[in-house]
Amino acid sequence: MLKQKRIEHKMTQEELSEKLYVSSKTISNWETGKTTPDLDSLIRLKKLFDISLDELLMEGSEVVENIKKRAEIRDIKICLVCVYISGLILSISDFENLFLSVLAIIGIFANGICGLYFLKKYVEVFKEDWNFQSKVGRLFTIGICLLLIVCFLGVIIYKKMN
Repeated sequence: MLKQKRIEHKMTQEELSEKLYVSSKTISNWETGKTTPDLDSLIRLKKLFDISLDELLMEGSEVVENIKKRAEIRDIKICLVCVYISGLILSISDFENLFLSVLAIIGIFANGICGLYFLKKYVEVFKEDWNFQSKVGRLFTIGICLLLIVCFLGVIIYKKMN
């Protein structure tokens, strides 16, 4: 739709990019469906081509899905950060008795499971976009989860031995 409107208004990608304050590569990506415009760009497009946001969003439902995906990814990343921080707190806690140590081990395993759950949710959001860079990020996150679990257990065992 964007390409059609641009051509109707006899504009090149460069001319449109200047009016929207984005690069011509960004315009190309929008037209090919690789990426979608953010809200500010949608508003500029609405004004420039004199079309309603409803028309832009309904015909380009990818835009709505992209906005939802970004929000979901942000929420998942926040949850993953909380899992990592709580895991670190558990690992540096000083446990004086067996009961607290057992609770810590249970907490560490639960923490690892939560981390893997949110990682799985992250993967589900990106299932159709899963490229090499994302695979590296996934492997890194799994590795960090496993490393944290091993470190937490190591700290607890070390504390128990001393």
